[in-house]
Amino acid sequence: MFTRMRNAESFRPVRRCCTAVAILVAAVHVGFAAASQVEAVHTGIEHQAYFGIDFRGERGLAVGTGGALLETDDGGTSWRSLTQDATRLSLFDVTIGPERTLVSGQMGTILVGHLDGTWRAVKAPTDMRLLAIDQNSGGLAVAVGQFGTILRSRDGGDTWQSVAPPWEGYTEHDFEPQLYDVVVDERGRVTVVGEFGLILRSDNQGDDWRLLWRAQPPEGDVPAPALWALTLGDDGTGYAVGQEGVIVKTDDDGRTWRKLESGTGASLQGVHVESDGRVLAIGIRELIESRDSGTTWRHIDGEDIATEWYQGLASPASGSMTLAVGHSGRVLRIRR
Repeated sequence: MFTRMRNAESFRPVRRCCTAVAILVAAVHVGFAAASQVEAVHTGIEHQAYFGIDFRGERGLAVGTGGALLETDDGGTSWRSLTQDATRLSLFDVTIGPERTLVSGQMGTILVGHLDGTWRAVKAPTDMRLLAIDQNSGGLAVAVGQFGTILRSRDGGDTWQSVAPPWEGYTEHDFEPQLYDVVVDERGRVTVVGEFGLILRSDNQGDDWRLLWRAQPPEGDVPAPALWALTLGDDGTGYAVGQEGVIVKTDDDGRTWRKLESGTGASLQGVHVESDGRVLAIGIRELIESRDSGTTWRHIDGEDIATEWYQGLASPASGSMTLAVGHSGRVLRIRR
């Protein structure tokens, strides 16, 4: 199985749009799939957006602007809005555990959802935007976000502490990088991707960090492309995607990474590996797939893929489909 791994007011989409629009004209697409492969299963209103999605079994949850929660119990076929009174700030990511659901968002927002359907906000030691969150079944959770923020909880999300490293030596100018996605595995290892093409890892639940990979910047005073989404598999295979169509892959559990030829210059904001090995990457005006472990990629058309943005990809346990969330409160179903 693979584990993972935002509305104009959030950090991620605004940053991505500015980069992507300038380069999409030159995007190269290899092959086309039938439009019927992609269809909307939920639509909202113009200024609404969903940024994160996760599944456990056939239950899925999408999170977005204004504290919005959208739930499915049938693997993504039908969706309904949930009510929570904990916050009206925008929510960026969600992770569903066996006992609790954790959500991260603006101003250091962290919500804990319980099996009885109740939600509560917990205090975090930051007011930075928390752009991604993940957890394992042992109660270890990590949230990451703006200006090098890394928070850890060892009690299922009740209490949090900062575990970010000193950033000297991690980035070219010792900046505190924006961190965009995180994966927490059952061994307690934490892997993070972010600005400047960084991939970081902690082997001891966030106590210490080391650099796994950093993209080489282009010539001139231009930073390396950011990495915006990450997925890692139990077999040691993983993918990270980001700015300018960047896709990097590991076959050895993250020890080494290599860049793949994606065939696009679009900003890629989500990546997911299905149970049959198909890899999907989605972003601003782009959806691509690979059926040969990333060797070749082809464009998938349909709905408003060519004109709008989506991010966040997840599948129910049945593997019947993959769902993407994005602009205007929309949820897309991507068929195999």
